[in-house]
Amino acid sequence: IEEKGVKMKLTVIDTPGFGDQINNENCWEPIITYVNEQYEKYLREELHVNRKRRIPDSRVHCCIYFLPATGHRLVIICRCYSGSLFRLCFPVPFLHTSTKLFLSGSYSLIILQIRQDLEANGICVYPQKEYDEDPQERIINDRIRVCLLWCSRFLWSCNSVLEFIKKPLNTCSEPKTLSWALTNCATLHESIPFAVVGTDREHQVNGNKVVGRKTKRGIIEVENMEHCEFAYLRDLLIRSHLQDLKDVTHNIHYETYRVRRLNESNVNFT
Repeated sequence: IEEKGVKMKLTVIDTPGFGDQINNENCWEPIITYVNEQYEKYLREELHVNRKRRIPDSRVHCCIYFLPATGHRLVIICRCYSGSLFRLCFPVPFLHTSTKLFLSGSYSLIILQIRQDLEANGICVYPQKEYDEDPQERIINDRIRVCLLWCSRFLWSCNSVLEFIKKPLNTCSEPKTLSWALTNCATLHESIPFAVVGTDREHQVNGNKVVGRKTKRGIIEVENMEHCEFAYLRDLLIRSHLQDLKDVTHNIHYETYRVRRLNESNVNFT
């Protein structure tokens, strides 16, 4: 991926056929095994005496989980899979909203039901507030979560974001920022699962080319925050929280795996 001269190497792993069988018992095991294999591969490279200066990193930092837009709550397979996976990497669920569902407006109720199911089953999704180590860090991270949505809507510059993050609440130069954030509870965690309408077709809207889906009521624009939450998902993954995903994967998920493996008496890394 390249944006404004900045290049990023991104690996996308697809899992075709997941959950499509008549008997889906333990169908998530190959995915769990793959994630663990990447941790094992990294660990073996790390323990070499003459290890490489930069160890190739094939670890899974995030799992984008497609929730079917069927109008139902989380099914058993979703609960079991997400519950098993969140101990190894961060699941980011999103609802692939169909045109019919979007136009009817019923997706809001479905998202609310999914959030309730996630909470009832103890399934943690990214970003997780419990990983904020101290109160001050939690305040800063909450502001980062708010800034992501605020930047997307109002095109703040990087300097404005840093100013907002560092300043005390009572000296913030943007009073409407706090009012907007508190009124709408606009944090990333409360926006999950994202409702996304996907397409790769371009259409003319007010003289501009936009990526969107044409319906009988007009164009659903993928990049329009009022139409679709694709931009929130994109910003979370490759803009505002990219480094945080890597850091937390390394410091928490991988470290947990590493400690467990090193404590096993029968481990042989030669």
